[in-house]
Amino acid sequence: MSVLWIILTVIKYLLLAVLAVFLLVLFILALILFVPIRYSVNGNRDPSAMSLEARASWLLRLVRVRYTLEEGLAVWVAFFKLYPKAEKAVPKTETKKEIQEIQAKQEKQKTQEPLSGALSEEADEDLPEVEPEDEYFPVEDGETEELKGKYEVALPEEEEEEFEDFVDIIKDEEKPVKSKKRVRILSVISAVKNRVTHIIDAVKGVITKIKGIYDKIYLIDYHFGISTLFDASIDFIKRLFFSLGIKKFKVEGVVGVDDPCTTGMLLGAVYAVRPCIPGEVRIGSDFSGNKAEGMVELKGRCFLACVLTEILKFVFYKPVWGMIKYIWKGELPDE
Repeated sequence: MSVLWIILTVIKYLLLAVLAVFLLVLFILALILFVPIRYSVNGNRDPSAMSLEARASWLLRLVRVRYTLEEGLAVWVAFFKLYPKAEKAVPKTETKKEIQEIQAKQEKQKTQEPLSGALSEEADEDLPEVEPEDEYFPVEDGETEELKGKYEVALPEEEEEEFEDFVDIIKDEEKPVKSKKRVRILSVISAVKNRVTHIIDAVKGVITKIKGIYDKIYLIDYHFGISTLFDASIDFIKRLFFSLGIKKFKVEGVVGVDDPCTTGMLLGAVYAVRPCIPGEVRIGSDFSGNKAEGMVELKGRCFLACVLTEILKFVFYKPVWGMIKYIWKGELPDE
């Protein structure tokens, strides 16, 4: 009975430990999913400078993230800075031994400079004079065979090889050479032919790629429906945008490009999406040239649980999930 009681007691404490770990994991997950992340973005751009600062905090500012254009990214946990860590600069001090070695090297260089100059002068004086080699005498056309027969016995073996090379050079010069104009025309024709061949191959490659893209689009539209995927994606973007919990959004500025027509189209696109953006958006236009000035202010808080819910709903939507399986594994749904 006592042994059984000990076994049951051990099992009880093991189950309590497992339950405690499970509750701790649930508590941590609840903190991650249901404690809001607060964020803010402030930016300004004018002709002289541009500034941008983004902040985010979580769990009563226990974890903080900050980014600026001047200082970059910085991360804090409580009162400890995790990134970037400050590097301590260690000043380099030269020891007495190193100073003595440097001085000895400098003195050695000073003593070697005059010696090297004197040695170079003596070496120049000791150099023997070199007599110029005998020059080749001019040879007229048609005399190569006569000269070769004349000096065939008199010349040593080493000079005989040089003479044969000399005769070969003269024979090569006597051969008819194509005119420069003809060579230039042939090179131009060859270059044009290579260019045309390259262009034809490039066009064939583009046509093949376009045909492959068309076949894939047709396959996707047949099995999943492009219009269905497009509507689901637009709806997902809207729901995800609102799940970010934007409390304040304000944009004011002036934009302009070189082409006034492009400036007008850009301004029209901004005001076309204006009803979907919560907040104040005031964008003016400057048709005189390139210009981009203004300010942006953004504040809000979001729950990871809401963001993950919208992402999972979109991923497991039947057409989208089938599309993901097709991209990942190449599997098509059963008809």
